[in-house]
Amino acid sequence: MRANPEVSPRVAQVRAVGVDDAVAAALGPDDPRRLAEDMEALQVLARNLTP
Repeated sequence: MRANPEVSPRVAQVRAVGVDDAVAAALGPDDPRRLAEDMEALQVLARNLTP
């Protein structure tokens, strides 16, 4: 499997959409501090998983 050097319109669209609303909906609580902490944890995870 090889990565395509060109970015398709669909990939560009997916990359442009943030996940904040989906994460907030999945977590449920309306606690902005907890949401910020969870988003930071996800950002750390993403940095560590990026090849």
